[in-house]
Amino acid sequence: MLIIIHNEGSYIDKENIKHIFDRFYRCDPARKYQGGYGLGLSIANQIASNLKIKIDVSSEQKKGTTFTLWIPAK
Repeated sequence: MLIIIHNEGSYIDKENIKHIFDRFYRCDPARKYQGGYGLGLSIANQIASNLKIKIDVSSEQKKGTTFTLWIPAK
């Protein structure tokens, strides 16, 4: 099964995409003290890995960000 989640309103540059699944990583340094701990995508990635789900992310400035999940068939 394939699940695609797309957001046209946000963009993640290539330097940040390399790190978005790292624990405590935040793309926007301006959000440093505005809540959240930078754990959400790290946790999602670990759960996906445990379930053999592959997560991929792509982002283009004028097109937005897309997360793609490949879920293996049973």
